[in-house]
Amino acid sequence: MTDRPAQPRPPVPAPAPPTASRRRRWLVNAAKLALLALALWLAWRLLAELAWEDLAARMEAARRPWLAAALVALTVRFVIWDQRWRQAIARVGPLPPRSLSLPALLSAATVNTVTPTARVLGGVMRARYLSKAVGEPMGRAYGSVLFDQLAHQVVIGGVTWLSLVAAAAVSGRGELALGLAVALAATTAAFALWLRRRRNGSANGGGNGSEGALVRWLAERVAGRGAEAAAAEGGGAGGDESGGESGGERLDGEVGRLTRLVAHGREAVGVVRRLLADRRLRAEVVFLGIAFFLVNASAQWMVFEALGADVPFIVVLAVVALGAMAGVAVGTPGGLGGAEAAMIASFTAFGVAPLDAAAGSLLFRALHFVVILGLGTPSLVWLEMRLGRPPGAARPASPAANDPPNS
Repeated sequence: MTDRPAQPRPPVPAPAPPTASRRRRWLVNAAKLALLALALWLAWRLLAELAWEDLAARMEAARRPWLAAALVALTVRFVIWDQRWRQAIARVGPLPPRSLSLPALLSAATVNTVTPTARVLGGVMRARYLSKAVGEPMGRAYGSVLFDQLAHQVVIGGVTWLSLVAAAAVSGRGELALGLAVALAATTAAFALWLRRRRNGSANGGGNGSEGALVRWLAERVAGRGAEAAAAEGGGAGGDESGGESGGERLDGEVGRLTRLVAHGREAVGVVRRLLADRRLRAEVVFLGIAFFLVNASAQWMVFEALGADVPFIVVLAVVALGAMAGVAVGTPGGLGGAEAAMIASFTAFGVAPLDAAAGSLLFRALHFVVILGLGTPSLVWLEMRLGRPPGAARPASPAANDPPNS
């Protein structure tokens, strides 16, 4: 029997030099620690002037019907968020029942709350549940998730800035309002000029002129996140499955896995580009994003009503948005510490009494965690029982490189 010549193995992609990535990660973590330290210092300065007995009594005296209404509003915001995601899903594939998409969203919110240093995991899990529910490739499912996350950030960022300008004007801080408005106009003009220069780049299917340049830029922004998601989806596949495989078989398996992950990442970015080019969808997600923003802030306004504190709604809009951004920046579980400190300091700066600012912010944040963990945790358990791969189950062979992994 003659030995067949060994077949050349596909080259394994060489990892990128880690120096720059590690330096960037170190700088980001250092910045988060600095922001957290600043937030805690501000919170301590504000709360040190208050008597804890007075704060506890103020919170205890809150009217329960208003707190119940705030809980309802915090729940409704997820229904609005789910509808926005479903608008994107419908453009690229079959729609899952709402009884699956809403729990998937709640589960992702729970995962991102308890694992703030790996926020990509929530998006990956959301895409994984969608992929299994409707039988779509993982890359296509994650593309709709990426688009939804991007739309959320863009809409909330824009509305936050506008609400800050309005809140400063309403609070009698005309100079601050003017400065914020000028800064917003200058930033918008600079971004428009940059997009105009990009129009001369290579043509693509995302539209023409400045619109095409915007689609290209946004797609490039999510490409890195798509790669992170592919790595997380592959890295969580279930540990070492090599068993008794030889070194060559194990290498072949890794090459195949890398090929699938690259395909998923490319498909996800392609889906995002396609969704960004849909003008009607962009209008829908802006409308639903603003609705989410208003309902979320209304819950904080209801908390102040429960306390009997008269706080202008436009101030509530601005401060709730600032608190959310601060919570993301500090990187603690659920933004704990950073969000509360930013909200208390901001409400006080806008003229709210320190005791009301502290009691209202802490009550709102407590209700926020009750909704996310109270609804998201059972949703996560239910989805894992229904769609998750049983422990120890073997992964079926994928008939094509573009088929989604089963994990």
